[in-house]
Amino acid sequence: MLDTVDKSRDESVAVDPDGENPLIPKKCRVLWAQTIAEKRDALLKVSPNRALSIHSYQDLERSAKLIQSKAKQSKIARALVKLNPFVMRLQSLLSAVSMFVQSDPTYSALIWGGLLCFSKTAKALNDISELLDDMGRAMPLFEQYMELYPGNEILESILLDIYRSYASTLINAIEFLQMKSWWKPIESVLGPIMQNFDTEKESITKSIVDFERQTKLEHHKESSRHYRLVQDALPQAEIVSKTPSSLFLVPCPRNSRFVGQDRELKFLLEGVEGALKSQRSCVIHGIGGVGKTHLALEFCHRHRDRFQFIFWVDAQNEATISGSFVRIAESLSLHDGTKAPGPRVVEVARQWLCQNSGWLLIFDNVECDALIRNRFWPPCQHGAIILTSQRTDLRFETDSSLPLEPLADDDGSKLLLQYLPNHQNESDLELARQLSREVDKLPLLLVGLGGFISESYADPQDVLNLLRTSPQAPSLVFSDEAAHMYPRPIEPVFQLSIDQLAHPSRQAVDTMAMLSPDDIPERLLLTDPPGHVSRRLSKEAQSMWFTKEVRRKLCSRHLINVRRSETNPQCIYSMHRSVQRSVLSMLANDPRKLQLAFNKAVSVVYSNLPRPSAIMVPHLEGFDLFAKYMPHVLSIRSRYVQFSDEIVPTQEFAEMLCSLAAYLYELGLTSSCLEVAETGEQVCRELSRQHMRLKSGLPTPPSSPPPDAKPQTLRGHFTLSPTTLAANLAAYGAGVIWITGGIVNRQKGHEMTERVLKRRKEQMFHSIDELHHAENENLLANGFNDWALQLINEGRYKEAKPFSEKSLEMKYRLLGKKTNQFQFFISKILLAFVFLSEGRVQDAPPMALDAIDHIQREKGRDAPFTLNYMCYVADVWAASGNYSKALPLYESSVAARSQLFGQTNQATLNGRFAVALCLYNLGEYAQASNHVNQCLKQKGAANWGEEHLLRARYLLALIMQNLNDEDKSWHMQETETILHRNALLAQYGRGNWARPAGHSEFAYFDYLVNIHAGRTSFLELDDM
Repeated sequence: MLDTVDKSRDESVAVDPDGENPLIPKKCRVLWAQTIAEKRDALLKVSPNRALSIHSYQDLERSAKLIQSKAKQSKIARALVKLNPFVMRLQSLLSAVSMFVQSDPTYSALIWGGLLCFSKTAKALNDISELLDDMGRAMPLFEQYMELYPGNEILESILLDIYRSYASTLINAIEFLQMKSWWKPIESVLGPIMQNFDTEKESITKSIVDFERQTKLEHHKESSRHYRLVQDALPQAEIVSKTPSSLFLVPCPRNSRFVGQDRELKFLLEGVEGALKSQRSCVIHGIGGVGKTHLALEFCHRHRDRFQFIFWVDAQNEATISGSFVRIAESLSLHDGTKAPGPRVVEVARQWLCQNSGWLLIFDNVECDALIRNRFWPPCQHGAIILTSQRTDLRFETDSSLPLEPLADDDGSKLLLQYLPNHQNESDLELARQLSREVDKLPLLLVGLGGFISESYADPQDVLNLLRTSPQAPSLVFSDEAAHMYPRPIEPVFQLSIDQLAHPSRQAVDTMAMLSPDDIPERLLLTDPPGHVSRRLSKEAQSMWFTKEVRRKLCSRHLINVRRSETNPQCIYSMHRSVQRSVLSMLANDPRKLQLAFNKAVSVVYSNLPRPSAIMVPHLEGFDLFAKYMPHVLSIRSRYVQFSDEIVPTQEFAEMLCSLAAYLYELGLTSSCLEVAETGEQVCRELSRQHMRLKSGLPTPPSSPPPDAKPQTLRGHFTLSPTTLAANLAAYGAGVIWITGGIVNRQKGHEMTERVLKRRKEQMFHSIDELHHAENENLLANGFNDWALQLINEGRYKEAKPFSEKSLEMKYRLLGKKTNQFQFFISKILLAFVFLSEGRVQDAPPMALDAIDHIQREKGRDAPFTLNYMCYVADVWAASGNYSKALPLYESSVAARSQLFGQTNQATLNGRFAVALCLYNLGEYAQASNHVNQCLKQKGAANWGEEHLLRARYLLALIMQNLNDEDKSWHMQETETILHRNALLAQYGRGNWARPAGHSEFAYFDYLVNIHAGRTSFLELDDM
């Protein structure tokens, strides 16, 4: 056995150049060195010099063989019979003893001396062998406990006692070996030695018991400490992650009839392999209906075992992507229990992707690659990403690309015949080929065509003739051929299936055509059975009627996909875009059905949305509902714009747009908010014309109220008149410009705010009922305040002051002291800014504190709503030169905005910039640079404007010059930003603002941005 010792063990625990074994904890080596120092005199006395060269397993192994050989030749071999088991166990013991052998040459000498003793006397050898065996097995455990509980003085003391006893035992063994009469069993000679052995053995046994008792105590103390840490940390945890071990978040089941495309699937696999080592991406691009989505779906199902997590993202626009990331966060249990808005949840999901590997992410139907790259692409070095898109230029944005072509003839006919089990002879095969060619071998169309033939039992030859000779030939060619490359066959195929639908299911399809094609809750489509049927059915039976007559019919025609959420038993519908275009094309030919579908879609979505405040108090709740229904509202708006000549808008539609504009304003989604606001104003103008027709007795469009309805009756169910709605919509549009914009689009904000004030005055003039008079007066007060804010943005503080004072005077008369206190806050904070422009530095802070007190009384001092607006109070303190008071207010505001809107929201970045500016003025340059760099890093995701970016780069240049005076590049950046700023001022500035001179450089940078971005310079420059 000794001949087969594993030589590799020597190398695995080789001594380092300093003579120390890296496997032994450093503290143990210190204790052993202390023991050797204490026993130095005894060691010198026994003179173990000849054994100092033993360092390796090979030397120890040869020594063991020598002991065994001597034992066999000895006259007392019979007495040494107990030695054999120990020698035969030596191979396993080497691993334990190695720690001592490798740690110190003197230690090796003691082992060697002990082993030599074994070959000389049976009794001593037996006792010492047992002691060495026990210690050899126990010592590594002691040292592992020392490593587990470093710094425990009691354990160190006990282990030191063990080392001392062990060293004494081995020294006694060597002394015994050196005695001249060691072979004689003389009690006077052997007795004291063996007594020492017994004493040391008892000492070691006692120390071991003490060591075990102390380690158990230390274990309980450590467990208790960790438990307290966990308990203390739980209330502070923003996100309690209950992430599943794996997740397959794909919207559709596997298509059992998927055919061909093995080469494409192999290419995809090769394109994303190695995703654990580096991030890999591939785009599938091609014309609509070619099967990009189904190919990606098949890849997910076929290779689901290769990825621990697979996520599917609908990437057609910002709203659908955000919704998909919200579902990812929900499925991973990443929510913190609050109803945070979309941006916050998106950030949490993206952070999880960066911190975890083994995932595949599908971005389906990508239209805007810049949006995905800036807001949603995981910025990490791992993971697999597949995109599908009609855009060919995306191939330059990914690691690899797959241009997807239509199916081959045989594959196309094979796919079609899978739906036609009764048509499998040779003539049917040829007919299938012709049908496949007629629809350009696009998988989507082949599936729809096969479904129609199968469900309707139609003759394939008749279908082929219909496709070739349809009397609706003009509808076979789409007007957007350039955008969709070859959409000609799509409409007739889906029209064949749609025309077969009965009224309830056809009505559902028409409604879905108005909505976003994905994630449509079934509740939006529910309809009651006809009256004569409904009266005979229970509620449960009516639900089953819908399942049979609507859901089943739509699924059987392959017009929709239905899935159930794991957390919500309600069915979720989706419709392919090609089907949707086909339905819309048919509705366009029937204005009455088009209007009915529009009205139905508006009604079902509007009934699920919360209403904004009648007097436009900011609302920071209901984000979850808006995130869910926003894609559908935007889609309905698109349909109205697309068919504006045919569709007559309704009051519900105007109110729905106003609700959405309020939500988009709160989140700072500028482009979407402006589009919705402008459409809403257009709708309100049309509604006003309808009212004029009613007053004049003129005929009204189909969606208008009946001729005998009065304007007051029309408004009875709703909150606001068309004029008020139009003003509110314009106010939200101007507001989002204030939040996200600056000098570049300030004129647009000026024009919109001017319209708001004009309409507020008109509404007050025409207000005739007391019910809405106070409401309209409140809105007029808001109009004065909005105009004051716009003037302050333009640096016209003197002109702003009377409007803000007038607004405040009206609010004191109209509002109480408990609700709608935000109205007082905004008026007073604007007056504080005016005071600063007048040089009234002592009056401005009290006015700002009085302003925030209104919100604190209503919402609470520490509420996120309150802390969000604390940033403006900090602006006043900073402008007054009191940065030490401003800094904590800025920091609390940033924390609240991160919670409400996420880290990559404009408001959060504006607050973080204010923190950096405050730290700069306090001389904390390193901290200031960290905050500015974080702003610049997130500028793309937050859509930070050019003006904000320029101001941040200027501040960074100032900071870095204080940190590194020798780097001339920061001086150059300072100069460049000033030149760029001056160019903007020359182009967009007003009066003296267009020609910077005589004032702080930073004052002009502040002028570039609006008040919502945070200003600490309130300078009044008279116009020339």
